[in-house]
Amino acid sequence: MIPDWLHVVSQACLLAGIACAIVIAIDLARHRQRMWIMNVVWPVNVLFGTVLTLWL
Repeated sequence: MIPDWLHVVSQACLLAGIACAIVIAIDLARHRQRMWIMNVVWPVNVLFGTVLTLWL
């Protein structure tokens, strides 16, 4: 059985990743990248890097 605290931490990390992806998607909607693929790469990348990717 998975410990309750680990389940809570994993949900918090998922929510942080989704929140960061939304922030980046809003920013990309306002300031489009020159290469179209980067408009896809940044939101997908932030799901793995969360706050570090948002800072970059």
